[in-house]
Amino acid sequence: MAKTLAAIDCGTNSTRLLIVEQTGQREYKTLHREAQITRLGEGTDRTQELGTEAMDRVLATLIDFAGKIKDHDVSEIKFVATSAVRDARNRDIFLMAAEEVTTIKPEILDGSDEARFTFLGATNSISSTGPSLVIDIGGGSTEFAFGDGELEFSHSADIGCVRISERFIANDPRYQRNSPQLNRL
Repeated sequence: MAKTLAAIDCGTNSTRLLIVEQTGQREYKTLHREAQITRLGEGTDRTQELGTEAMDRVLATLIDFAGKIKDHDVSEIKFVATSAVRDARNRDIFLMAAEEVTTIKPEILDGSDEARFTFLGATNSISSTGPSLVIDIGGGSTEFAFGDGELEFSHSADIGCVRISERFIANDPRYQRNSPQLNRL
């Protein structure tokens, strides 16, 4: 009998939901895929805390996702949080609120687990024709994962697009002056 599985990925820049039906040992049919730009990590690199408005955006998204999970009669759920939550001093406040609105206990992935899941997700549906290097540029961190069918090496670096843009671009007067042109890109 096919199982319906769901995954919630609460990242620094986006919150994602994937609902699949497992049709074979390593075969899945996507039933629902969604990503919302929630920017949970907005300001976290500077303050080491998750902002109230950012948490509220994610919690509203999680309430919506919980309804979709219920509608699909999901039997197993994995809910993970990554870089922004890992780095935040006030992560427990967010984790309790997230569990309250979803009834699912979130798990904070460390960098090595995040890299491992990145590798598994990227290589699950392809036949190995040799070594693979998978690079996941996230909002708060970037994962590098390498292997030939199985993970052999991984590294997570605190270099993500939100973290870097807030450190170097947001306060750069050249960016402010060129902002309209950059936004059109």
